[in-house]
Formats: sequence, C-alpha cells, structure tokens
Amino acid sequence: MGTSHHPSLPALLTALVFAATDALVLALLPLPTSLLLLMALLLTQFTLLRGFQWLGHERQRILAIEAAYRRELDFSREALDSVGHPLTLLDGEGRIAYANEAAGRLVGCAPEQLRGCLASDFTPDAAEWAPQTLLGLGAGPVQARVRCADGRLLRVLVTGKPRWYAGRIVGNFTTLTPCPPEGELA
Repeated sequence: MGTSHHPSLPALLTALVFAATDALVLALLPLPTSLLLLMALLLTQFTLLRGFQWLGHERQRILAIEAAYRRELDFSREALDSVGHPLTLLDGEGRIAYANEAAGRLVGCAPEQLRGCLASDFTPDAAEWAPQTLLGLGAGPVQARVRCADGRLLRVLVTGKPRWYAGRIVGNFTTLTPCPPEGELA
C-alpha cells in the first residue's frame, strides 16, 4: 500500500497561516521578545503539524483495518453459508447472533430474520438442551425437535462448540443434523 509523502492542501494552508503569524510576530514585537516568541510558535507549529500528520496516518490505518475486517467477515459468512446443513451462532443468552442460509430455509425465513431470536422460538425442546449447548455439549450431540417452515417438527441432532472470549464462554456454534428415521441405522 503506497502512501504519498507530499503535503496535502490543508497542510499547506495551515503552514501558510503559521508563516503569516510568524511574520506578524517579527514585525510587531521588539527583536529579543519576537525571537523568543517566534521560537515558541515554531515549536508549537512543528508539534501541531506532526500531530496532524500522525492523525492522518492513523486514520488511514484504521480505515485499512476496517476494510480488512469487512473482507474477513464477508469471507466468514460465505464459508458458513456454503455449509449444507443448518448452522447458528448463539450468544450467551441463547439468542441467535448468526444463522446460515440452510438454517433460514429450515425454519422458513431469511437468515437475517433469525438474528436476535431465541433458539427456543424454533425448538420446543430448547429448555432441555440449551444449557448444555451453551456449555459446549461436552457429552456429545443432543436430540431435539425443530419447528420447520411447513409446521412439522423435525428430529435433529444438535451439536455445539463453545465460543470463547477472554477466558470465558460467550456463546456457542451449533449445527443441526436431521436424525435418521426410527429403526434406521445411522
């Protein structure tokens, strides 16, 4: 990423204002006083210009970080949406923070509409498995029923993986896999 080291128009205008101020100080005050004041003004002006320069670079750095974050977020969404089975990210309270397209299709709405909903809104059994899910389902998958778009209840295996932040669980990734029909081997 190449950056230009040429001064910008605002920087040039600021420098001209500073130069005019310096010229006025020299013209209006006696020489020893004007030299001392001029030194103080030059030091202040130099510090301000360096500060403005730093702020400009910092702003460019922040914009670059935001752009990289957006690219990574888009990539993550694309990767999660490519998964063929329903996948959700629950927050620490059991609310859906993210749902892929397959999860949206399963319950009959756009994935964005699931954001903020409780998992229990779609799973009559959620009271039984949600606490285990938020703890990472250490014992393995849990069977549950999910209310589908057509109103029927589908038996699924819910598998979870905790999402850690700062040494604590703040949510959980869950996947839903349809259970085989009764009597059929998995």
